Amino acid sequence: MKRIAFLLIFLSNCLQIHHYQHFPKPEEKKEIKEKGPFKPWDEVLKDTKLEEGFLKIHIKKDNTLYLELSPSDFEKDFGLIMHLSYGLGDLNIIEGLPLSDTRLLRFRRIGDKVYLIHRNARFRAEREEFKHFLEENVGHSVLASFKIESENEKNKNILINITDFLVSDYPDLSRYLKYYYGNKPLRFDKNNSTIYKLKNFPENTEIDVLLNYETSDTPTYGGEGISDYRYLTIGVRFSFYKLPENPMRIRLADERMGYFLEAFMDFDREKEESPFLRIIDRWRLEKKDNSKEISEPVKPIVFYLDKSIPEEYKKYVKEGILAWNEAFKEAGFKDAIVVKDAPDDPNWDPEDIRYSTVRWISAREMGYAIGPSQVDPRTGEILNADILISSSFIRGWLFDYEELIEPLKSQREIERFVNALLEDFKNKICFYEYGLKQQIGFQYAVLKSLGLIKEDKEFPEKFIGDAIRELVMHEVGHTLGLRHNFKASSSIPFEKLNDTSFTHKYGLSLSVMDYNPVNISLNKEKQGDFWNKKVGEYDKWVIKYGYAPCYEQKDNEPFPMKGELIEDPKEEFKYLKKIAKQNTLPFYAYGTDEDASFYFGVDPFSSTWDLSDDLFKYAEERTLISKKVLPKLEDVLIQEDESYLRLRNAFMRVNYEKYIASLPLIKFIGGVHFNRFHKGYEKPPLEPVSSENQRKAMNF
Repeated sequence: MKRIAFLLIFLSNCLQIHHYQHFPKPEEKKEIKEKGPFKPWDEVLKDTKLEEGFLKIHIKKDNTLYLELSPSDFEKDFGLIMHLSYGLGDLNIIEGLPLSDTRLLRFRRIGDKVYLIHRNARFRAEREEFKHFLEENVGHSVLASFKIESENEKNKNILINITDFLVSDYPDLSRYLKYYYGNKPLRFDKNNSTIYKLKNFPENTEIDVLLNYETSDTPTYGGEGISDYRYLTIGVRFSFYKLPENPMRIRLADERMGYFLEAFMDFDREKEESPFLRIIDRWRLEKKDNSKEISEPVKPIVFYLDKSIPEEYKKYVKEGILAWNEAFKEAGFKDAIVVKDAPDDPNWDPEDIRYSTVRWISAREMGYAIGPSQVDPRTGEILNADILISSSFIRGWLFDYEELIEPLKSQREIERFVNALLEDFKNKICFYEYGLKQQIGFQYAVLKSLGLIKEDKEFPEKFIGDAIRELVMHEVGHTLGLRHNFKASSSIPFEKLNDTSFTHKYGLSLSVMDYNPVNISLNKEKQGDFWNKKVGEYDKWVIKYGYAPCYEQKDNEPFPMKGELIEDPKEEFKYLKKIAKQNTLPFYAYGTDEDASFYFGVDPFSSTWDLSDDLFKYAEERTLISKKVLPKLEDVLIQEDESYLRLRNAFMRVNYEKYIASLPLIKFIGGVHFNRFHKGYEKPPLEPVSSENQRKAMNF
């Protein structure tokens, strides 16, 4: 009996042990969690490094990039521009070349995905009935979609992998490169492409990628500077940047003033002649004291001189930048522009959007300056600008091997380059530096022949320095929002070109935004300035329109320079026309890229590389200079037992100058003088070239 009782107790205990093993205690149940839709936060971020800045990015050792987004980051606009960060030195793939206009982007979350949206900023409306139309009928492009990798339970931040979007042909380089490969697109090689570099700043994030392209075709043009033309490695910089939380007040554009524009279709303008709203690109420049006619700005425009600029040229670069302060005085500002040397500070970086810079770069074949800038497309506010100058233009007085073999190569190169650009850039790219190679070479050959340069084989610094100053004035003008003015030289009397009492006041041209050639006199005893020393009368006038504060005023009184500010852009525009209507004065003549085109332009005075109001006399003098100089070149340029290459280069430069000076005369034949006059002025906007001048051009 005792044995049976013991057995029953033993079996009862076994059942209790089995029960405890299979049914956890209540507190143990809490530790079992349902599996969520996303990976654990710590698991995704394992072995990553956080880079704080405008965009919060986590980077892995294999260069995978995870972007961390907070709930407040969605549906918020930010900017993107792209440019080349690593070039080939060939095929016009040069560091700094812009690849895109300013793009307005935002992130949008739908369910468990995040979409990168390229916002269409070309349409706008304030009235409620039209806002609905915009929301439902304006196309915004989806650039990429991203799976949410993880979500932070505490703050609801999410992680997305943006690597595949960046390491792609989104910059569309395969299309750009096809112009050099017989119009055949190159294949993007994703396997050999990678994230290269990341820099993060408070207001912008800079991500460099190395993109590889393959082809089995031979380039129809160029490629000599590449080790293997079948495999191209190109660096692209994605510049993501913050837009101002307090948007700048816009300033409406007037076609008589040469500014770069932002254009919108405004549905609120249904009763106006044109539905389009055009605003100018400009810096946010505000007076400290509106009770004074001339005041310091609240925040000046600051340019930093990079350490890459050769020391002997820094003073000319600085003078070229500060020359614009004379124009800003006309707009009511003292010291609107400030120049500083780049500091010896490891935390200072030229890629930071807070710093605008001038930098010197080297390339095998470039010869043009470029100025990538970041603009707020909503308002036209210029947020940052960088001027990149190639050292190759300074060597223009030396021979370029390719140009010796094929003198017209440069013109075809420009045509290919422009064709490859996006439409938005075709009227923004600047070839002034490219043409200065020819002008400096011509100047050197002439001065050497006339005995103004002695035994030196090097071109004296003062001559190059003056050309650098003019180039910098030109490029800074672009960064201030100004377009080219190819009609600016047409109001300078030919007889005054070498009268320094006149040119020191008015310049060789009315604007440094023209492609101004070197000024050389046939008589060396009467030689005046070779280059412009200051900005011109047009430059002062156009800056006044774009930057002068607009104050309360009466219709019949002059434009005031102090008082109570007008806040409404439309009301402001009514009074800004007081400035714009002065375009009928000869000193404010204006013609830009589309006017100067030899394909579509009809006005002979809207031309490049010309001087004065008499293009016939100018072309004749250039021809006479060439005839006078050419017989002397051999004796003054090369010594016994020297190569003839130097002579051949000088001969080409001098002879080619006759061709350049004669080109504008073609437009006299069947040409039309075009001015942006409005109704009420005594002259019409279009006036045929006189029959006398047409015959003169035919017989030249």
